[in-house]
Amino acid sequence: MLQNNVMPDVWTCNVMISGFCKQGRIDEALRLNEEMEKLKLLPDVVIYNTLINGCFEHGSSEEGFKLINGCFEALRCLYNTVTCNALISGHCKVAKMDEAFRLMEEMGTKCIVDEGS
Repeated sequence: MLQNNVMPDVWTCNVMISGFCKQGRIDEALRLNEEMEKLKLLPDVVIYNTLINGCFEHGSSEEGFKLINGCFEALRCLYNTVTCNALISGHCKVAKMDEAFRLMEEMGTKCIVDEGS
């Protein structure tokens, strides 16, 4: 896009990141997220949820945990129910059951409950 002088927005980047994640192309999704920051496009909770789920689904749990620890704290985003579900699932996939149960107990204080979720 940038080669054709077309400036993407957050929505466009989210669609591309989602596509990369669905195809298991996590490195490309993470690279696009980094490019967004260079373009001063702030990723939102939807993009982080997409990246986190993609990482956990395609065996990049370590990257998923880095995103959780770094991005949400840096942006001071509150987790939504999708985030909490991804976190719990991610911990279960790497056999961190104690952490998964702790997160379940904390959901009421850490997560924003989305209407219709």
